[in-house]
Amino acid sequence: MSNQGTKSPKLESVSLVEQSVTSTQGRAITGSQDAETQSSRVAPIGVDSSEAMALKEPAVIECSIEKAWNILGNKWAFFVLRELYEGTRRFSELQRAMHGISPKSLTDTLRHLERHGVVYREVFPTVPVTVQYSVTHKGEAFHVVIKEMKRWGAQWG
Repeated sequence: MSNQGTKSPKLESVSLVEQSVTSTQGRAITGSQDAETQSSRVAPIGVDSSEAMALKEPAVIECSIEKAWNILGNKWAFFVLRELYEGTRRFSELQRAMHGISPKSLTDTLRHLERHGVVYREVFPTVPVTVQYSVTHKGEAFHVVIKEMKRWGAQWG
């Protein structure tokens, strides 16, 4: 009885890093080629070459740290949140509390945080218009992280 067409479990357990992988064009992919080139040529284990050709784009692995950083935006976001965890603040109060931030940077940071649902902006119809900022539920969930950063900074900074 022939074993053609069946894969040995031992062969499947060898990591892709240790094996010489052959592309669909028959050339060996070496460790010196970049990851993008390799990911576009290497089929996942258990996918035959005809299915591999159908996979044109490599799978994107999303990083939760990157997602959080994209929401927070920049270094000023941490300081804005630090101030807003103390309570609702007006723009001028935030600017006075945060030394070194320009009005444009503060405006951009507040708009970014508002757009991502971390900060709530409330406008009061007064003359001149009064605007107050507060932390949303989503922003409050990040408070634990800020507290841990503060603790870490006190210990290791």
